[in-house]
Amino acid sequence: MPAPAEFSNCSDITFDLANGLMNCTHWDPTKYPSPLKQEIPPPKRLDNSIKFGPDFKADVQLPINFKGGTDGYIDDGATCVLDSAENKKGSSEQNNASQ
Repeated sequence: MPAPAEFSNCSDITFDLANGLMNCTHWDPTKYPSPLKQEIPPPKRLDNSIKFGPDFKADVQLPINFKGGTDGYIDDGATCVLDSAENKKGSSEQNNASQ
């Protein structure tokens, strides 16, 4: 059975590719959409009557143009994407809203 380091070689490349695509300024998701975008359910949004709690200073600073990121270990990955109008371009949520 392969050791974790061997799995990591493959998963690191996959996570790097996902980060690269997510932040690539030349990739237009409306021209080259993900073939799986219809498989992603729309977000479950909180009602507007629910108030935000107090804010705290962030422990990290993100670049102004941050879209999101992905990371993981071996075969477990997690992706976090900023909920912005730019990121919704070409998403299944935007397509459902326009129908």
